[in-house]
Amino acid sequence: MPTMPRFQPGKHRRASGRRLFREARPKTPTFVPAPSQEQLIQDWVEWAHRHTTVEAIGDPEGFVALCPPARGAIAFGYSAQEAIDEMRDVLSGWAYFSLEDGAPLPAVANDASAG
Repeated sequence: MPTMPRFQPGKHRRASGRRLFREARPKTPTFVPAPSQEQLIQDWVEWAHRHTTVEAIGDPEGFVALCPPARGAIAFGYSAQEAIDEMRDVLSGWAYFSLEDGAPLPAVANDASAG
């Protein structure tokens, strides 16, 4: 009857301290926005933040904030104000990574109601 091979720490692939998939590890971002892009991101975040809507999820869960111009951007909070504040950080990251991927930010519309 064949026996199972015994585990030998020196011969096991993970015993060497190396990770199996080095290429799968997240890389540090190399995209550094130019000063004009920093201002573009800040202006866009201010514009998009005005379009944020907040909805109650339920009593224990709190609130969810959504921003239609930033497709997929979502933030949560135990209070409505916490969800709105979190959305500002989400929008900033959303705009940063959108520019890093080479995609343009959604156009800033001239709002007559903004002011």
